[in-house]
Amino acid sequence: MVYIISYDLKTPGRNYGSLIEAIKSYSAWWHQTESVWVIVSDDSAVNIRDFLIKHIDKNDKLFVASLKG
Repeated sequence: MVYIISYDLKTPGRNYGSLIEAIKSYSAWWHQTESVWVIVSDDSAVNIRDFLIKHIDKNDKLFVASLKG
């Protein structure tokens, strides 16, 4: 399944390298724009969200959705 990931990071100057590395841990990924990625995974959108949310702050925003068609 192909998923789109988008995020809005609210803390300026914070190192979000662990979030980027977590996204890159998926078998196939594409960094579309600054805060939008496309990945391929057999996981569900909920599982991906739960995995990635560990790498952001509580006031940040994270969106994960499947792409079809």
